[in-house]
Amino acid sequence: TIVTASNKAMELFGYEKNSLIGTTIESLMPNGFADVHKKHRMAFAQKPETREMGKGLDLLAKRKDGALFFAEISISPIHFDDREIVLASVRDVSEKKDLYNQLEESNEQFKGAFKYSAVGMGLVSTEGKWLEVNKSICDILGYTNDELLASTFQDITHPDDLDLDLEHVGKMLRGEIESYQMEKRYYHKNGSIVWVLLSVSLSKDVKGKPLHFVSQVRDITDRKVREQTMQHSIDIISKQNLHLMNFAHIVSHNLRSHTSNFQLLVNMLEKDEDDREYVLGLLKDNAQTLSETIAHLNEVVQIQTNPNIKRETIYLAEYIDRTIDVLAGEINLHNAIVKNNVPSSVFLSYNPAYLESIVLNFLSNGIKYRHENRAPKIEFNASGKGVNLMLEIIDNGVGINLARNREKLFGLYKTFHRNSDARGVGLFITKNQVEVMGGKIEVESEVGKGTTFRIYFNQANTKGTA
Repeated sequence: TIVTASNKAMELFGYEKNSLIGTTIESLMPNGFADVHKKHRMAFAQKPETREMGKGLDLLAKRKDGALFFAEISISPIHFDDREIVLASVRDVSEKKDLYNQLEESNEQFKGAFKYSAVGMGLVSTEGKWLEVNKSICDILGYTNDELLASTFQDITHPDDLDLDLEHVGKMLRGEIESYQMEKRYYHKNGSIVWVLLSVSLSKDVKGKPLHFVSQVRDITDRKVREQTMQHSIDIISKQNLHLMNFAHIVSHNLRSHTSNFQLLVNMLEKDEDDREYVLGLLKDNAQTLSETIAHLNEVVQIQTNPNIKRETIYLAEYIDRTIDVLAGEINLHNAIVKNNVPSSVFLSYNPAYLESIVLNFLSNGIKYRHENRAPKIEFNASGKGVNLMLEIIDNGVGINLARNREKLFGLYKTFHRNSDARGVGLFITKNQVEVMGGKIEVESEVGKGTTFRIYFNQANTKGTA
């Protein structure tokens, strides 16, 4: 029996002042629970220690008009008017219960979406350990549920992607970012690479403390393979364009060198009959070399569609001597001194047309950019062999101001002297030919003293080299 009630209690249950007094507690309960509660109440009266007092419970309560609401009830024994009675504190928690029910519903929906999503999903601890994973992520990565839960995401992440991933994780834990997305690689259980689009967010408690990461994983391996295939095709096309450009420059530059030499020899023949036989011999040699050059150029045309440029075993000293013969007219005209110090035994695997063009360019430049106060001197030296073969060309010409021109030295149509014959093509051609063949060029120069070029022939993937 209710012996007293506060005004707030009567208001909560919809009763007028003092109208609750004298009624039983069961009148404030749903009918279905009243009989059960009465049994519990009688048992409690007989043996109070059978139930912990003051423990809050969420129960249904009934207002005077029959409406039900969720109530939080705490009971405690007290002494009142020399009687031992029970004090019941009641609070309406319907709103709280509704929120709880909504949270439960949302949680169930998340669990369903998590479990059956076509997107790979996982809950990951702040240290990187997999806490929960769905079937999709297991299928993507090839691991069983238990295998993933026994590992961390660091264990199966490609090392080249791990640092960036951890950097993002650190930013999230420090509150600098709310989420992140990145393309990364995982190791499949079978050892293959799986490309994924990873989206990560951070779950926190009510106080803002990080709980765990929610990771979504989409398999983009097929897309990445297509992108790589496309990039490979673009690279091949770019190389083909470079080859075609080189070919066009080779034709104009090399043939111009030959025709210029023909003209010089003809002029010598017209002016000096005494050396007729000698000059005719040079003309014959030059004609033969021109024929070979054209044959080489024709070969270049055939290899433009092949990214693996044809190589032949070439004795370097022999090619330098042939180039000296080709430019004999200019060498004699300017009293140039050309020294070929390359041992006759040095050979390499190279494309003949490219090597001819490279040596021709450096030798003709050594003569063209001679110093006005001294006869040109060009010297060819070689060191190393095989993959370490290096050709050095030293001249005593006007030199190049590298502090000003180093960055554009090998640019197309870039000139650095007032020579009217300079077109800025030769060094561009040469650099591209050397690089296409896998090598590199270094240069040292001092204005007024001369220039040294060093060509490093990369033959790591060739056969038959010294």
